[in-house]
Amino acid sequence: MHRMRTAIKNKTAKKVKMNPSDAIPLTQREEKSYTLQEWRERILRILLIIILVVGIPMYILNVPTFIETQNWVFLSVATIGFMFAVVITFLGKKIPYVFRAISVITISYLFSILSFQNYGLTGDARIWLLFFVVFTTIVLGLPAGLFASGIGTVTYVAAGYLILNEFF
Repeated sequence: MHRMRTAIKNKTAKKVKMNPSDAIPLTQREEKSYTLQEWRERILRILLIIILVVGIPMYILNVPTFIETQNWVFLSVATIGFMFAVVITFLGKKIPYVFRAISVITISYLFSILSFQNYGLTGDARIWLLFFVVFTTIVLGLPAGLFASGIGTVTYVAAGYLILNEFF
């Protein structure tokens, strides 16, 4: 604005090219900043897409193994969990955010329990539990994350106890 006034007052001044956004005060043309909830929704949406992209080949490769070992419980939970993830991914915002977030969290926790049962303490259950705690904290906040951390700790200790006493 100042350049324009100077150019008008001083007739001998050079023509100044104005950017259209220069006419808008700086406070009105700031970039959109996302709220914490918008970031959480974006993270959840991206994670659901990643689950589909990575999950489809993993599911297809593991189904024959589950059938061969007659691991019907893991096969059932994996099938239902994966199909549920597909549905909540494609329906997106039609399903409430909290329901979508808790669904992904619950599926990961179920996978951790089944992994403890099938593969013991050396399997991938620790990764599922870590995902369960971290993702809960990201999408539902610190109090829920602390609660999930407690659940994860109790689950890990209980699994260790059950495995050592040969209940699994």
